[in-house]
Amino acid sequence: MRNLCAITACALGVLITGTVAELSTEEARAIAEHAAEKALTNVDVETYVIADHTMVEFSMPAPEDESYCVDATLGVLSSVWRNQGPADPEAEYALTIAEAQQVIEDYAHYILGADADDLLWTVERSDGWLVEFSAHSTLDSGFGVTTCSGKVSRIDGWLSYYAQYYGDRTPPSTQITQAQAEAIALADCGVTGAQISGETVLDVWQGHASWLVDVELPDDAASGEPTTASILAYEIDAVSGEVLTSDVYEGAQRPSSGSRGEAASSNEGAKPLPWGAVGIAVAAFIVLVIGVSIWRSRRR
Repeated sequence: MRNLCAITACALGVLITGTVAELSTEEARAIAEHAAEKALTNVDVETYVIADHTMVEFSMPAPEDESYCVDATLGVLSSVWRNQGPADPEAEYALTIAEAQQVIEDYAHYILGADADDLLWTVERSDGWLVEFSAHSTLDSGFGVTTCSGKVSRIDGWLSYYAQYYGDRTPPSTQITQAQAEAIALADCGVTGAQISGETVLDVWQGHASWLVDVELPDDAASGEPTTASILAYEIDAVSGEVLTSDVYEGAQRPSSGSRGEAASSNEGAKPLPWGAVGIAVAAFIVLVIGVSIWRSRRR
């Protein structure tokens, strides 16, 4: 079952560090028992780490053949797996797709409470007796549960799989405002006439916040031609204001030193090597060598 939970955790992106203290095994067991709706005493317990998160998995052997995985780092349920067994090809479907969806929605409400009200469920696959569902949060905050998925049998309404992904539990701390981040990017760019392009976004990754700022560069004032890099994409640390990255979004390269108004390079104005003339000279030398060789052979 470890592989199943490992795939679940990676696929659902359980990567963001929460603010709660890491759970003990018994605290994780309580969450798993709530999901299982029964005591999990005589079970196999396995603890492992995925993407800096401690996962505690409680597995029941056959005939139950069930597994409940808890993210001890976030302090929440990660996934549920219950062996459905082979489907009876002669069995009639007792549930409609809508009724099967109601099963997983009810279970999500049992696990999440009112937070499940913000989930929008869709049908991923319904061409057989096992219907696959997925859901995403309608909230734009990025906090709390953001994604769920699961499988329900249309034969008997058995929930064989359920998984959920949590975003940040609390908003990250920020000291740099959006306006300050944009000013930092423009100052680092150093090109006269540069301006902010598009929307500046606060990005949260592994509990750390940074501003994503795009800086659009103007046309070259002297030639009227666009600069070699029309947009620079900045990532500004939302706490310290440090420029974390500055990448060319469009164009071949960064602006030259001349476009920043700095002193020209000592090589500026140097003419490129006349490679065409060099090629002709090399060819003439080869012809001369061949001619001399022929002349010497005739004198022998």
